[in-house]
Amino acid sequence: MKSAMLILFVGITVVMCSSCKKTNPVGPSNTQPLWPLKVGNSWTFRVIAFDPTGAIIDTTYVPELVNADTLFEGNMWYQINGQEFYTNKSDGIWTMRFSTYYIASYPPNLLWKYPANAGEIYGDSTTVKSTNVSVTVPSGTYVCYEYYLSNSEPASINYVCPGIGIIATDVYLYTSGTGVFRQFRGELTAYTLK
Repeated sequence: MKSAMLILFVGITVVMCSSCKKTNPVGPSNTQPLWPLKVGNSWTFRVIAFDPTGAIIDTTYVPELVNADTLFEGNMWYQINGQEFYTNKSDGIWTMRFSTYYIASYPPNLLWKYPANAGEIYGDSTTVKSTNVSVTVPSGTYVCYEYYLSNSEPASINYVCPGIGIIATDVYLYTSGTGVFRQFRGELTAYTLK
């Protein structure tokens, strides 16, 4: 169960996310990168699994590590946990998956628009819900960008803090018996930036 949760959470986090800033800021700053990508940077998340009634059924800890970088089409791309690659561009965080031979197996796409305005919709139904939502997790309180991805099953809400990265991710699932419920919550417990 824990390995399945880890794979699902990492995969969902890779596909969906949002942005934040540490305790007591006026609001997120767009003078720093949304997600500080550098080999050696790491984030640890507590991932909580819920049943359809909201009861906690499992908790595990998931590390995310920038373990490699590569130059592709003039941009430095950073790999997390040996999976997808990400880069900071002037319009936000982009993601791409490479095949074994470092050939793009899906084209780069904009994951999180940044800077952005609340209410903006981009890509495949990603909505910037807020640019200054306060989020409290075990590592502190942050003012975040909130991104809602609705074009997939499950849907997700990601909270991302400029200069720190992913703060929290909520993953929702629909079942015919219970309707929509929060299936997973990932919360930042610690991070190290080089």
